[in-house]
Amino acid sequence: MDVCKPLLGGIGDEIFRQFNRDKHAGEMPECFGFTLSNERIAAYDAEHPAPGPFNSPMPVNVLYDILLFFVDRVYEAGADG
Repeated sequence: MDVCKPLLGGIGDEIFRQFNRDKHAGEMPECFGFTLSNERIAAYDAEHPAPGPFNSPMPVNVLYDILLFFVDRVYEAGADG
């Protein structure tokens, strides 16, 4: 069913699947054709540790704190109503 895959990366097939839901009920799109493994994730994390602490300059910290202050106020105002 990969009619449009060379041109659109499978978008056409997914649209076709949406219009024919009864035939394809319960199927997952091909883009979800992967599985996660906790062991492989742990092995990757062991090979690629997070970078150590980085001390950013004081002006950057101040600007970041100010930005977050205003972002918090915007989201609080949006949540109220």
